[in-house]
Amino acid sequence: MKKDLIKNKIIFVRYGDLSPITHEKYIKNSFPNRRLETMEESSYSFHTPPAKRGIYAFVYPYVEKYLLSASKYSGIKSTHPKVEYVKDEKGNKILKYYPRKDGVWFPSPEQETFIQEKILTKQGELPKDYLWEFYGEEHMILCKRKKPKYFEYSGEIWHHLRDHLHSPRCILEEKGGWVKTDFLSYKIALKSALGQIKKERLSRDHLEVFIERVK
Repeated sequence: MKKDLIKNKIIFVRYGDLSPITHEKYIKNSFPNRRLETMEESSYSFHTPPAKRGIYAFVYPYVEKYLLSASKYSGIKSTHPKVEYVKDEKGNKILKYYPRKDGVWFPSPEQETFIQEKILTKQGELPKDYLWEFYGEEHMILCKRKKPKYFEYSGEIWHHLRDHLHSPRCILEEKGGWVKTDFLSYKIALKSALGQIKKERLSRDHLEVFIERVK
């Protein structure tokens, strides 16, 4: 079993640069080396970076796109956004406003034409990597996810798969909702987690990983 897992390559995907990033939301003494005891702690730090520097990534193709666009995590106003502004032919950001009396969102007529002619699919829908984000109380702004980067990695890795590990003894560090293990232990846990996801149709947000340095 271990030999087969070693042979199988795992590809990671990240929407952003592969160089380590300093994370402002990192909290040095936030629930170190133990599992979370309360719902409040779990909600607060499940996605909080487990190290001061590093990058988030996903196992390809298991990407939870909510984490790539939600304002709380990777939205345009986050510390290290995974999305970028879409601009019209004049270089202006594309906004639509909310006239409270009508209850409907409207872009300007000029930008509406640009959206229809240059962005929407033949079915009249936004392409899969485009999305509207809130931009203040009365405006939304059009964004798109940054171009993904695909890469291989086989070193020590932070992940959320503690309950799928073959033994707790393989945990090198534990912080909040994260555990750090060697790569083989991670691959074994990943195989178990993917089997459960396929069987129970679970969310994929716990498949994110955190890597302190790719190279």
